[in-house]
Amino acid sequence: MTDNRPSPTQIRQSLARLISEPDLARSQQLVEFLTYVTEKTLAGDQESLTAYRIGTEVFGRAANFDPQTDSIVRVQANRLRAILDKLYQQSIPGVDVHIQIPVGRYIPRFSLVGDKSADDDFLKRFETKNGSRKVWDSRVRRQIDPPGNQKRWLLGFWAAVIAIVVIILTTSLDELHGLLNPQDSVAMMKPVLIITDFDTVDGENEAAARVLKALLVQRLSAFDRLDVHLASTSEKADNATDEHYRLGGQIRSEGAGVRFNIVVTRKNNDKVIWSHGFALSDTEAAQENPLEQLADRIAANIGANRGAVQSDARAMLPDSAFTGSGASNYSCRFLFRDALGPGRAEETAAARTCYSSILDTHSDDVMARAVIAALDGFDLMRHVTRHQNRGELLQEQVRAGANAVRIFPSSSFAREVYGRILWSANDIEGAEREFLKALSLNPGNCDAEAALGIMLALKGDKDAQFHIEHAMDLTLWPAGWYFTMRSIDAMRHGDYVNALRFALILLPDDPELALTVLIAAAPGAFRQDLIESNRHALLDQAPFRAQGILPRLEVRIPARDLRDVIRTGLVAAGLSSDLLDKPFETYDPAR
Repeated sequence: MTDNRPSPTQIRQSLARLISEPDLARSQQLVEFLTYVTEKTLAGDQESLTAYRIGTEVFGRAANFDPQTDSIVRVQANRLRAILDKLYQQSIPGVDVHIQIPVGRYIPRFSLVGDKSADDDFLKRFETKNGSRKVWDSRVRRQIDPPGNQKRWLLGFWAAVIAIVVIILTTSLDELHGLLNPQDSVAMMKPVLIITDFDTVDGENEAAARVLKALLVQRLSAFDRLDVHLASTSEKADNATDEHYRLGGQIRSEGAGVRFNIVVTRKNNDKVIWSHGFALSDTEAAQENPLEQLADRIAANIGANRGAVQSDARAMLPDSAFTGSGASNYSCRFLFRDALGPGRAEETAAARTCYSSILDTHSDDVMARAVIAALDGFDLMRHVTRHQNRGELLQEQVRAGANAVRIFPSSSFAREVYGRILWSANDIEGAEREFLKALSLNPGNCDAEAALGIMLALKGDKDAQFHIEHAMDLTLWPAGWYFTMRSIDAMRHGDYVNALRFALILLPDDPELALTVLIAAAPGAFRQDLIESNRHALLDQAPFRAQGILPRLEVRIPARDLRDVIRTGLVAAGLSSDLLDKPFETYDPAR
């Protein structure tokens, strides 16, 4: 990285500061737009920054959205550029990076404030075709490179001195230690969630408000990466930091039913990071435990890895929190969740690096050792054959998982990790036991429930679909690998269009199974184009080439009836028996 290129941490810190400014914060769409293009670029996914993708994924346009006839993206991009220009002219404290959206495209450029070459590039956006500047060029230039730099430097110097004195005078010794030793403060970081009373507008739902509040305390406390408090009893409620959040909302009657509007904000600036409305009809209210089901949904969308609080907290973690001496079980857990898709080999390696950093300094960390054991199981499943005894290959890993459960018997995460190890070791009965135990400890652990459902469904258990659908119903952000059984089940029932749709969602997380379903379902959906465009990618999967397609699928899909359905589809797509049943380290693409 060059000296004048901002780091991802600097970019995210400036982004967080920008979207909290009133000019930008009052438009949730523009906040989501700027956040979307920034995070996609930082993730190296610039190819997805097209008008179509932004229109459908940010602005909620339908699948038939046409950017040529609907100018929503262009209009909002112009609004965003104008607001950013205005904010940059104000020299906002904490904004050390300019995030610029070039005219005519949506891939942002990042430059450190005061970088002369970057400033010149910024001004080129205002040039006409003949090279002349627009009339307000001079105003922009004065904001970027104003006269009297020496005087401004002195003012900035004394402002910094005064700020440091204020910090020292207003910071406790423990907090000051965290500022002077950022690695220590990162390792201790754990979001604090303060649950407040719900506002009952009409006074008719006070009992429901009290019950829901109590349920949320119980459900959210089950996430061991949240520090949950009640507003009336929490001493931390009056000492808000970036890691403090407030959960509240409103409950009101709506016809014969009740509506629950739930809001989560950062306590230090009241910025809304998540809000959602849940309607409970009179029929649903009469069912058994409706508030418990509602509490499960709210908890899953707030406290889980992809939930509002954890996602927000992750964005504020520096890069140093994921490797080296700054790594912690809190930060590494994010990388472990990223690695759950069977095709996520790079994410598995990143998670292993993070947890290995923990073991470098704390060799007796039982949980870190158990998670690495689970990652070993993920790696094994990427190349193991049907003839290998997975239990024997993973004996040491099974012991590590069992030890974590012995030390942390009440941890839903420990139970889930052990369940994943046992699944990799082909101990389906043991894995089912641990997944169910994980769910009993934390009903909002959607990843554990989805894994349980997929494992049982691939074995042929017809009742397993309940677990998958329940997990997907709880969370607004299901991971791509959750769609494994939807794609295969649609294929089994001859619903080829949906089989293709779900396979495309699954593709980034599990290309092996997703490509198989794409090719197998394509003949039934009359999509020869999908066969031609994906055939090479399917046959280029290393496990298929080394083992044959069906022998490899036997490792992934124990249920023979599911494999038979896939075989029929692959034969219809023109794949020969040599490709289906035998290894083909080399193959003729024309076959």
